[in-house]
This record gives sequence, structure tokens and C-alpha cells, in this order.
Amino acid sequence: MAFLPSIKSLAQAAFFGSQIPLGPESSSLRLGTAKTCPNTGLSCPSSVDVVDTCCVNSPGGQFAQTQFWNSDASAGPPGYLGPNNSFTIHGLWPDHCNGQYDSVCDCSRSGDCSSRNYKCHNSACNRAYSSITNILQNFGKDELLEYMATHWKGIEGNEHLWQHEWSKHGTCVSTLETKCYNNYTEAQEVVDYFEKTVELYKSLPTHDWLLAADPPITPSTTQTYTLSSIKDALKTPRGVSAIIGCQDNQLREVWYHFTVRGSVQTGQFVASEPDFSGSGGPRESCPDEGIRWLPKDDDSRPSRPTTSVPVPTGTSTPKGKGKLVVRLNGGNVLGCLIGNGKWYNTIPGSSCASFISSIEDNAITLRSRKGPCGIGHSAFSCGPKVPSTKFQLVDGKLVADGGNETWYAAHKPSGTAQETIFTSKHNVRLVLEWRG
Repeated sequence: MAFLPSIKSLAQAAFFGSQIPLGPESSSLRLGTAKTCPNTGLSCPSSVDVVDTCCVNSPGGQFAQTQFWNSDASAGPPGYLGPNNSFTIHGLWPDHCNGQYDSVCDCSRSGDCSSRNYKCHNSACNRAYSSITNILQNFGKDELLEYMATHWKGIEGNEHLWQHEWSKHGTCVSTLETKCYNNYTEAQEVVDYFEKTVELYKSLPTHDWLLAADPPITPSTTQTYTLSSIKDALKTPRGVSAIIGCQDNQLREVWYHFTVRGSVQTGQFVASEPDFSGSGGPRESCPDEGIRWLPKDDDSRPSRPTTSVPVPTGTSTPKGKGKLVVRLNGGNVLGCLIGNGKWYNTIPGSSCASFISSIEDNAITLRSRKGPCGIGHSAFSCGPKVPSTKFQLVDGKLVADGGNETWYAAHKPSGTAQETIFTSKHNVRLVLEWRG
């Protein structure tokens, strides 16, 4: 097994280029200290039946730092591809030593209150954890947050992915439990989770390692590569294997595995071979040869040109990309629609879906990356089985059949909750503004 060098030494190594570790920051809230632990063995394999779970990560002792490579800018919000010369962060997962894993281990520290969090949505979740951005800002971690905004990108928005990773995986790290701190301050373990993930990511420059292969492996629209050449390029710097993930024969994801000597907060991460003896491992998704590593598309390109057609007075039918921003009856903007057509309370432009509008019979149809958009049983939604509905835009507002520009929802969304919007009357009145 290979030992992970210090972040300082990595920053000094020319091989790692411009990947610089975060410097010290002042905190608005006081951070407690992690519990002091004696010298411990590695988290995998565990040599004793009973361990201090504040000093040894158990049962999730095999950590995977996972990274994305996305190349299609049209699949997510503007900027979601991240830097052209870098994979982006997916997460840090505390798997069991045999490859099995737990998820959403503590509802009292999960801020994912959406219906997708089947273990603790709505009243069972803790809304004090509902915004990773707010937590990091409250602890003065602006530099960390800025780095994450560039290198930890979500297809449905950064905050959405950060919350998912914390709630599903971060709450299962035993050494991050609240009992493992002296003078604990609520949510400080969230800071430790994201700081450690970023620290590990900076030590794993996948893009640079592939380019350093002999012969170099570079993003290309024409060149293809063998699975063995990619694995060899990523094994050479660490001495242990990485897991490679593909989609449609395209390189899309890399997993790097570690065991830990001590806690996540202060312990030593040791590069290790992945062990899936208890789970069978991830499905083999890459072919032996013919793998493409596509360059990232330019997501700053303008939308397609619009086409003018005769339309009713006061109505416009743009063809191209746009977002549907929610404006309340009182005039305030509050979030936007995401890919499934639901209302999400976020800053317009971050997690907002890009909708494609097409002209049909002096009206428009809409689709998101989830599929066509339409109205069924008075509810707006988008998906592969949703029948497409024709809409109008009147003074920049989306109008459904019947000419009414007012839409409704049962509640205003908060945290990571999503709300369905309706044409029929409910408690909250709103309009949907098209922003192309």
C-alpha cells in the first residue's frame, strides 16, 4: 500500500501543476477539536471486534474519492463542466471493507428533506443542515466554497450535489459523529467532510496523470484508448488500482480507494487496492478497447439563433434554450424549475434546468434533459413518458392552455425540497418567467 503524501509536499511538486491547497481561514463560528486518539491501525482490515468509532472509521473503513468527467455542456446548467483540464469532484464514500455500504445514516444531521431521501424526508430531516453553502459560510470557509464552486459541479446544481453527498455518505463517516468532538459546534463536521474531500481530490490530478502516460492519453474527438492503458496510467503514481467508469464507451468517472489510520479529521489516508469481496463490485462499464475521452464542450457558446414566425400580439415563441424562473405573486423571485419540472428554491442560474423550446403551430413545446414537458392532472412535469403540451409566452411569462399566466403550488420549497406546480388553485400563487 502507498502512503498519501502531505498536501504541502504535493503543492511543492511540479507534477501537480497549479493545484494549490487551501490556506488557513478565519472562522465566524468556533470549531471544536476532534477527539484525541491513540495510535491506531488501519480502518481496513479491522484487527479487533470492538473499536472506538471516533478513532477508527467503522464499519465504513474503505473510502472512495470519486471524480467525474462530463463533456456535454447542454446536459446541465451553465458552467457545470468545470475546468477543461480537470476532472471534477463527485464525492467521498465510506464503504465497508468488503465493498458493501450504508447510506443516509443519521437523519438528525441530514439536510436532504426531499422525497428522494426516503429515509428521512420532510419532518425527519434537519433543516439546520439544508444548505451546505450557508454552513461553510458560517464557519468562514469562503475560500473552500469558492474552490468547490469551480471543481465540485452538479448536473442539477452544485448545492444539490453537495447536499446529496453529505446526507448520503457524509453522515455515515463514524469519526464525524458529534460525540467525536470536544466543544462541538453544530454542523462543524460538515466542514471537515468537505475539507477532507477537497484535500484528497487535490492529491489525485487524474487529468495530469493521463497526460503523463506513455504514450499520452489526451481528450480527443477521434482517438480511442484501451482500458488497460487508462488503468496503467492511473496506477503508476499511486501503486494501486483505480476503478474506471464509462458511459456509452466514454470515460466518465474514476474511483480512488483509501483506508485510514485514525479519524477522517486528523488521520492518515493510505492508498489501497479496492476490495469488493462482499458486494461483487461496480458493474464493468468500460470496454477493453475503443474508449473515448471526449474534450469538454464549450459551455459558453451562445444559444441557437431564434426564428421569427407570425404569433398573436403580445406573445413570443423563442426557439432555443432558456430557464423558467419563479416569481411570486408579491413580485419576489424565488428559485426556478429543475429538470423534472418541479420548483426548487435556489439562486436562478445555479440549479435551474435548461429547457429547449421548439415552435409548433404558433406555440411552443418544452423539454428538459429529463424529457418532454407537459401538464397531466393539472400538474406540470417533464420526463420520458410525459405527453408534450403546447404553451405560449405572453410578455415573457409561460401561459398554459386557457390563457392563464398564474400557476400554483401547495407550499414554497425550502432546503432541498421540491414542489410540484399546478394550473389548478393551491395555496401559493406564482408566474413562470422565461429567461433565454
